[in-house]
Amino acid sequence: MKISFLILFLFLTGCTHTAPKKADFVIPAHPCFGAAAKGDVSYLEKNIPICKTIRSDSGTSPFMLAASRGQDDVINFFLSNGVNVNETDNTFGTPIVYAVVGNKVSTAGLLLLAGAELDAKGPDGITPIMLGVQQSSFEMVRTLVTSRQAINDKAEDGWTAIYFAIRRQDPNVLQWLLRQGACKNVTDSYKQTPLDFANEVGWKQGISIIEKAPACGMKKI
Repeated sequence: MKISFLILFLFLTGCTHTAPKKADFVIPAHPCFGAAAKGDVSYLEKNIPICKTIRSDSGTSPFMLAASRGQDDVINFFLSNGVNVNETDNTFGTPIVYAVVGNKVSTAGLLLLAGAELDAKGPDGITPIMLGVQQSSFEMVRTLVTSRQAINDKAEDGWTAIYFAIRRQDPNVLQWLLRQGACKNVTDSYKQTPLDFANEVGWKQGISIIEKAPACGMKKI
């Protein structure tokens, strides 16, 4: 069984952090995957033992596939049948990563309520929040940001979520992250602060936003 969905997650090279893109992907031939993608809970109920355990060659499960498609009824079904909300594929992608890359905001919220971990890191230390910011999905970022720690988690090169917002030159996401507790006085592995980075990319609006923000935003989310 072949699936190309989390090829999207293998996108990191050095500190360039190429943003993932939404793309169509091949659904494995086994009916469990088709049922999960279409929201066919009836089929899943009849075949729960295999549908809970089957994996594609890349380690993707029907549960993860349902998350990427925003099939919340399927998500609830799997959760009620003991599927681990933080299960991982071969690249350490979790169901919430699939929801984020698929830009399924309600599904991401559902997974968070079920205990999905935001500090789970994929290749190069990228977190679900960083993925959401890379895609410039404001509603997704608002859904994912639940703690100051999650906002300020660092990738392996020291980047936090606000570095990604600066690279995207998204003022709404940058302002919101700073208000919710993102620290502007951090440095990456090259001793570069977010302000340094904004200057490097020549984003004048971002420079102004950062300069006016407190060191670490609000005390509470």
